[in-house]
Amino acid sequence: MKSNLWKYKLYSFLDLFWLFAPILTIHFIDMGLSLSQIAIITSITWVVSLIMEVPSGIIADLYGYKTTLIISSASYLIWVFFLAGFQSFGLLVLSGVFLGIKISFKSGSGSALLYDSLIQLKREKEFAKINGKSISLMIIGMAVSSPIGSMLAGYFAMGFVLKLMTIVAFISLVVACLFIEPKTHTKKFKPTFKGHFIDSWDLCKKKPVILSRILIYAMLTTLFVITFNFMQVLMKSYNIPLSWFGWIYFVFVLTASIGSMYYHKLLWIREKKLTMFLSFGLPILVISLFAARIIYVFILLLLIIEFMYGIVKPAKEHILNVHIDSKSRATILSLLGLVTSILISVFQPIFGYIGDLYGIFVAFALFGSVSFAILVYFWSTQKSVG
Repeated sequence: MKSNLWKYKLYSFLDLFWLFAPILTIHFIDMGLSLSQIAIITSITWVVSLIMEVPSGIIADLYGYKTTLIISSASYLIWVFFLAGFQSFGLLVLSGVFLGIKISFKSGSGSALLYDSLIQLKREKEFAKINGKSISLMIIGMAVSSPIGSMLAGYFAMGFVLKLMTIVAFISLVVACLFIEPKTHTKKFKPTFKGHFIDSWDLCKKKPVILSRILIYAMLTTLFVITFNFMQVLMKSYNIPLSWFGWIYFVFVLTASIGSMYYHKLLWIREKKLTMFLSFGLPILVISLFAARIIYVFILLLLIIEFMYGIVKPAKEHILNVHIDSKSRATILSLLGLVTSILISVFQPIFGYIGDLYGIFVAFALFGSVSFAILVYFWSTQKSVG
């Protein structure tokens, strides 16, 4: 069981080690795809992920975390294989389906396997530290792979990079197969999806703190994801050279990894106070981007936002895992992913529409203000939650 710890760190590092991340869209354009076709491929991924989010969590709770992680890694390999071997739009749309499966089956199951492994080792108090380092490794993998992939594509070709990615995905699948299932899944639960979901929902109602933190951290994640997605537009408005974008992105991602790595150092702060600080601090920083017309202030604000999100990711997994029992762990963690996906799907197009009408700075000011108001409302309705 102890081997699950280093395997999980390696699995996390490989999870976003995408050599093609900064150049995949350009590759699609070079293949002759239109922006609309690229958007369709991306949309299919999120639709599949949204649909499969909760079912994948139920499968993990009923049949084991290892099972869902193997399905996730196998889908990862198939996705990369399609990208490397086919150029047909229809097959690339199908590849988006496999990416959606990969994302949804990984969501919740990974941290759930780690937490239950630590329970079996009687080391669950170390979860915040170990999970934070694992998330940090995942972010570092994303940061390091981007410039490497860009250089390899420049020296060789995109086809060579995609072939290398099949090796990365295959190693990820091997690691998933080597995980040891925690003994918590030797228990017999209700055999039906519906029965298990009802049990999990009943647990949320019995422990209001679970539902409260799902809503709060889903909103915080949505706030960051949309900020990150439109960050390039902000940088362009400051006339930052395109050649700097990759290195700025690298620094931002590494800053987030530092936040994740040292999250466990903040455990002396009461959970409610830390969550409240993140709830109000992150929206205020996003609103401040509206007034940050000096480039150095702008960069500093984004660095702080990245650092805070580096804390948000391990915090939400740690806080929820502590309050969830093993039999419902992956299902409830998947509810967090489901709510987050819904919020992103709703707010992102609205943000883009406002940005087109009134400008990117106004869009950030309004989105930050709305997020702040929503989070205040969440807290006001959860006064009794600890």
